[in-house]
Amino acid sequence: MAKDRFYGYDYRMGQPYLRLGQRISPGSIRDTGNIDTWLTEHFGLKPDTIADGTANRADPEIAIVARLLRRMLALYGEFMTASGIPCYDPGRILHIEADSDAPGAFAATVALQALDFVPPAHFVGAFEKARDLVLTRLTEPPSREVAEPLLEDLKDNFIDRLQAATPFKREDRQFLDVAYRAGVPYRHLGGGVLRFGWGARSKLMRYASSEEDSFIAARICGGKDLTARFLRIAGLPGAENTLVRSAEQAVAAANEYGYPVVVKPADRERSEGVTAGIRDEAALLAAYEAATKVSENILVERHAEGLCNRIMVVSGKLIYAVTRIPKSLVGNGTDTIEQLAETANRERMKKPPWDRFKVWPLDEMSDACLADQGLDCQSVPADGQRVLLRNITSDQWGGDVNNVTAQVHPDNARLAIDAARAVGLSIAGIDLMTTDISKPWHETGAIINEVNFTPQFSWIYREAEATQAIPALMHGDGRIPVHLVTGSGDILARARAVRDRLASEGHACHLTSADRTEAPDGKVIAMPLSTLFDRTLALVMRKDVQEMILVGAAADFAGTGLAVDRLENIYLVESDRERAEKAFRALDMRYPAKNRYRLAP
Repeated sequence: MAKDRFYGYDYRMGQPYLRLGQRISPGSIRDTGNIDTWLTEHFGLKPDTIADGTANRADPEIAIVARLLRRMLALYGEFMTASGIPCYDPGRILHIEADSDAPGAFAATVALQALDFVPPAHFVGAFEKARDLVLTRLTEPPSREVAEPLLEDLKDNFIDRLQAATPFKREDRQFLDVAYRAGVPYRHLGGGVLRFGWGARSKLMRYASSEEDSFIAARICGGKDLTARFLRIAGLPGAENTLVRSAEQAVAAANEYGYPVVVKPADRERSEGVTAGIRDEAALLAAYEAATKVSENILVERHAEGLCNRIMVVSGKLIYAVTRIPKSLVGNGTDTIEQLAETANRERMKKPPWDRFKVWPLDEMSDACLADQGLDCQSVPADGQRVLLRNITSDQWGGDVNNVTAQVHPDNARLAIDAARAVGLSIAGIDLMTTDISKPWHETGAIINEVNFTPQFSWIYREAEATQAIPALMHGDGRIPVHLVTGSGDILARARAVRDRLASEGHACHLTSADRTEAPDGKVIAMPLSTLFDRTLALVMRKDVQEMILVGAAADFAGTGLAVDRLENIYLVESDRERAEKAFRALDMRYPAKNRYRLAP
């Protein structure tokens, strides 16, 4: 199989698939109780992902193989998601039969969800790992003592390797989650670049950035001092900072601003190397030394009161706002801070290692942070009282968020939109430091701490708001109408007749078969491509394509599937009504379509 390839749609799967044959040897397994406990309690799978449904298989041996395959597919889906590939529909069981070459074994065929331009071996290896676990280790009685070393080994020697070979990280997938929930199809083109939608309604994306975000905008946002300067020039409240090249310059800048100050790298993201709340020269020098370990470009910045609020802007619209809360604990009025941390850390162990929250630390940094709040590890916070263990949010320590979208003052919303526009971004994460986001920024002394290019996008705790990103970004679900003309006889002539009729109704349709592609006016579009799949895909990528007619006999898409996941209309050229109904049923099992029409040859 080729390493670089696109995968087709088939079997009504919402994402592209890879067809795989496997030999399954269930041995003495007749019950999936232990397997199910492993999957739900230690791998974190939801029970409905391994539900067996209502299918009734007369052969009990085939039935147990089907049950095992469902669990393999569910675990495969978890491996894909853990490695950064969004997996909403892990796959389908296509066929099971006794293997005549291996007594006690069964030949099974499955369709696995796949991602374009990730080699087939990636998906095959993940499924085979799931297969081997389900048939061996997961049949044993589960316990935390047995599970923990197995899960840690999986993370270190399997999940991490999968992650290294995929174009996305687990946290990158949430923009794709929102697109999927909105019904938007997407294709991975390599290097993390995706095309959302088809043809004229499509848009190129890379993580949470779009084709409308320029290199210049990315360059501006890549330097925090440059960002602040652009904002201030535009009359917006950018942070006050000074680029320093030595510890002596850092001390001079801090003295000019007055303590407390912040020290941060000018060119790093996600709070890497940042120290806030610096109150004296000794702490300043330590912070400067820490920052120089990750960058040569260091900023000393005037302290701003309040918490950091991430405001997500898409195409000139505020999508959501969350207050970013540093790593913290919430009191219950009974337990000490030490006990609360122990409980939180114990709870995090219930998830697999690749899906756990960051640890709740009790160390020198937390001691200093607690002391600033007049607390220590043995203090008992009141019920509902939040206690900070860190003074800033960061990827290193994690944190929490509070959805404040409904509380954002209109002036603050306008400020965020203006900031994104000032640097030239269509998608931006604006970090607003303020003591009260419900009050205008010009009354609270708020500042814009950062403008983030390709910001981390999340729907967690803000699902209703996050879904609005897609309508702000593109038209509808990004699909254009696609029709299929299939059957027997001169189907190309019938397809042209369909195009002419649609043209009379105001539709401009491109038309393609396996060896010929035509513009709406009938002129041939030359392509060095020789399959219906490849030519369809080429039209999907073109911004001038408003509607498509695909022309092909069943053999043209039997093995590859189609390059699109659903159809507007299926036109079947067939004289015999009974044969037509049978063909429609077969097509309906594979491709959703709004309408089906039988055409005379």
